[in-house]
Amino acid sequence: MTSLDSPAAIEALLNATLYPALVAPLPQEKIHDGRKRIDISYTNVAKDGFFLWLARNYAAANVVVEAKNYERPLANPEYDQITGRFSPSRGKVGLLIYQAMEDKQKVLASCRDAAKDDRGFVLALDDADLGVLVDEAKRGDVLGHHGLLRERFRGLTVRVKLTRQRNTGSHSAQYAVTVRGVQGGPQRCRRDAGRRLARC
Repeated sequence: MTSLDSPAAIEALLNATLYPALVAPLPQEKIHDGRKRIDISYTNVAKDGFFLWLARNYAAANVVVEAKNYERPLANPEYDQITGRFSPSRGKVGLLIYQAMEDKQKVLASCRDAAKDDRGFVLALDDADLGVLVDEAKRGDVLGHHGLLRERFRGLTVRVKLTRQRNTGSHSAQYAVTVRGVQGGPQRCRRDAGRRLARC
């Protein structure tokens, strides 16, 4: 487990693990004429791996970081704060670093809600997750396509929902599968259960 004892420690850890994909960290970057601040802002210059894929498919020229070293569970203001730092030009991807003192699934669900509402993509990482990033960095896997960050992003963007639609005029049933793909828009396929034919 990795300690979140100070913003400087978090910045040092992220600098070491996410370089050379994310560079030029700006601590306490002022935006909106100084009315708001970003804990840390990184420039995405990745030439391969997860962050290059991210930049090519989403607004991710920069990646913002908000660190919450609270001795209480995260609440709506914390999620609203980081999504309020997003913009089309600045980017809509960020890391929310927090203490592991609550149900992780609840935190991830709140991040999915933000993504579904088109408020941006928040990758929530607790202190245990930071330890995983350190281990991945030692193996050279942290910036690739199979690490924790890619897995966490996939959790925000992939949705498979199976609904059953009954045709009241016949005995045939249709199944609709909606897939929220990682490339963006949903793909919808319908399967006629009686004919066993698929239309996409």
